[in-house]
Amino acid sequence: MPEFVEIKNLISFFTTNNAISTLNKKKMTNQEPPNNEPKWDYTSSRQNFFTGAAVVGGNLLVLLIYLLYRTVPAVHQFISGKPM
Repeated sequence: MPEFVEIKNLISFFTTNNAISTLNKKKMTNQEPPNNEPKWDYTSSRQNFFTGAAVVGGNLLVLLIYLLYRTVPAVHQFISGKPM
């Protein structure tokens, strides 16, 4: 019979702790006051588009200059000052 009382005490212990933790979670989530102000985003999709286009264009320009540097002797000599 002592095992039954011990199990009953454990069950009541866990259920009361669970109830307390649930109450604490509710208290913690309700501590922030409601914020009705809109969140501002200062970037637009148009700005993002132009920034992305500039990055892609710059990368393509670097790639083109590198390929010309490696394959065209006149470009190599213009950039480095030495013949290929």
